Amino acid sequence: MNTLVISLGGSLIHKHNNFTLLNSLRRVLSNRNFVIVTGGGSVARYYQDVLRHFSKSSKDLDDVGIFVTKLNAFLISKILHAKYIDFKDITYRSKRVVLGGLKPGVTTDYVAVRAASILKSNVVVNMSKIRFVRIKGSSKNFISWAEYFKLLPDKNAPGIHIPFDVKASELAKKLGIKVLFINNPQHIKQLYNIPFDTDNLKKFMKKKGTLIY
Repeated sequence: MNTLVISLGGSLIHKHNNFTLLNSLRRVLSNRNFVIVTGGGSVARYYQDVLRHFSKSSKDLDDVGIFVTKLNAFLISKILHAKYIDFKDITYRSKRVVLGGLKPGVTTDYVAVRAASILKSNVVVNMSKIRFVRIKGSSKNFISWAEYFKLLPDKNAPGIHIPFDVKASELAKKLGIKVLFINNPQHIKQLYNIPFDTDNLKKFMKKKGTLIY
């Protein structure tokens, strides 16, 4: 694996005194190639909540959220000594780059899956407050895309808080891309040493997080 694709939740970026995690992420990725797509998190949702008092336009709400994701991306690019770019600048040769949202109606999860397809990677690492995605009553740490879809609401909306966006999930399933829910940077470091087939990922993810495949 040459370039790791990470969907980094704004919840981890904005969490108060989260310097330990960000420092750990910087160490883990210090000598690695990566494409990181940053979410908006609680700050984006706060601005969207304010705007809802003045505008009912989904596009307006998305525009505000996208602006926050780009600010987050700029911040992370400085922390990781990486390059801040727009989505149009991603190529299969991209190395150590960070970006935010793309356009209204398109989530950063979707952008991460699109980036993985450009880089020909079959895995997206989702880093957020969510570590386990499980069917009620089950303790297994891997589920199929079909099982995952049954857990989701029927509709998407700006600022909606679900583990991984519906459209992004549909695209990942179509392209054969797996999503790993991990919130410990040290687990990311270990990923570089294993084959990315489903069986190996199931074994690797035990107690670390969730694999959707």
